[in-house]
Amino acid sequence: YNGGMRAPVQPGDPCVVFGDGLVGHWTAQTLSRRGAQVMLVGRHDDRLAKFADWPGAILVNEKKTPWREAIATHYPDYAQVVVDTVGSMDVMEGIVPHMKRFGHLISAGFYGTGDAMPLQPPRYRELSIHLVSGWTVERLEETFQAITRGDLACAPLITHHFSVDDAADAWELIESKREPVLGVILNW
Repeated sequence: YNGGMRAPVQPGDPCVVFGDGLVGHWTAQTLSRRGAQVMLVGRHDDRLAKFADWPGAILVNEKKTPWREAIATHYPDYAQVVVDTVGSMDVMEGIVPHMKRFGHLISAGFYGTGDAMPLQPPRYRELSIHLVSGWTVERLEETFQAITRGDLACAPLITHHFSVDDAADAWELIESKREPVLGVILNW
């Protein structure tokens, strides 16, 4: 919700969300509900497919199509909003030439403690950089309302349920990815 609501968005604005995990999906859903045309970039066809029916959705598996190529093809006039949910310095530094002047670059990923991003390249395009993290009571309430209204679809993203007694097995599945996995629920 934070990543999808932070930047001003006009209907039809080209937006790119990096990451096909839960945060990426919810960010893409939020931007789509706001009227943006959203490109979701990930590495898992099964996960990307869960966003296919959203209005304006463009799906890019970066294992098959490099993200720079996909953005140049679909957004030749550049992206207005870019959200990184995976913590990729390659994205944060490499996306700048693909963004509109006065665009919005949103960091919702973790880059480690040794991260360092040069600020001059975004300055040339006069980009706003948003560092979303944390919570407020108001944003949590707005998020719960969005889920209740169906603006944020959660249930379709759940791929597995485990008993809490099988939490170690759930974690092993998440780490090994021995089968397609996205949202994992522990039933208490």
